[in-house]
Amino acid sequence: MKKFLAILLCVAMLASCAVLLTACGKDDEEGKTPATIVGDWEAEFDFGAIMEELMFSADTEVPEEYKDWFDFSGLSVTMWISFEDEGTYEVGFDEDSVEDMIDDLLDMLSESMKKVLEQMLESQDMTLDEYLTMMGTTWDEVMEETFPRSEIKDSFYDMEDTTGTYRMDGNKLYFDDEEDEYTEFTLTADKLSFTKVVGMDLDDENVLSVLGKLLPLEFTRKK
Repeated sequence: MKKFLAILLCVAMLASCAVLLTACGKDDEEGKTPATIVGDWEAEFDFGAIMEELMFSADTEVPEEYKDWFDFSGLSVTMWISFEDEGTYEVGFDEDSVEDMIDDLLDMLSESMKKVLEQMLESQDMTLDEYLTMMGTTWDEVMEETFPRSEIKDSFYDMEDTTGTYRMDGNKLYFDDEEDEYTEFTLTADKLSFTKVVGMDLDDENVLSVLGKLLPLEFTRKK
């Protein structure tokens, strides 16, 4: 009899545990937040790759041998994008990250341009200091005239924050009522990845076009 009661008690305990585990499982499932694109997202992207492409494009005619002297690695900018419930969005760049990127860019260009000019002056048996004295200028003035910070910043901010509407169809994201232009994406609770653009003119001077040149691009949901 005692053995039977012990077995019965064990069965009862197991049954109770099963009920509790089932309840916990339901609570976990009910507590999960379904993945939604609505919210604020941000991504770090390699702006140096764009700068290198521009610097050494066929239009600039910069000699290939100078390429190793310009290190654009580490030049990153934070892009953000916000989606609202009602089907509107806004996308732009974080201003602080832009300021930091410009500082790093100008520091790199200053050092690299010095190397270029010093090599050019060697053939004339002249040092950089001698050249600057002859020209009645300083290196800082040469840099400001060649790469004016205000113009670099202004040209960057010519790409103003873009706002508009959006809609989703499966894994396709359509901006601004476009029918033939869309961005393919994947979405989890905390990650939004833009993987491909279809039909978009990437030569337009707006933030979305810049985004299209950087794919694949992964955004993280802002806390």
